Amino acid sequence: MDHETGTSTDERLEQVESQMHALMGHVKALEYGLRLLIASHPAPEVVQHALDRITAQALSSAATGGLEPHPLYQAALHQGLGIISEQISESVRRRT
Repeated sequence: MDHETGTSTDERLEQVESQMHALMGHVKALEYGLRLLIASHPAPEVVQHALDRITAQALSSAATGGLEPHPLYQAALHQGLGIISEQISESVRRRT
């Protein structure tokens, strides 16, 4: 038991797990909102160009203050940006 907070390790782990689930719910809501914006944007090629410009920056060490990000974070970010790029490309293809 943590004497400062009065909580056990199991209780703290449950709190962190609850916070993680809430965070994942927020992330999923943002993902759905982003998909809606991509699908309804009048010029998806402009969105694609902007995403291409920021992807390299987002994946660079400059985006993390020069610190090496955790490999799982880096992989998830790369995967997520790739999925967004695919969705935008599909939106561009449908409009041409």
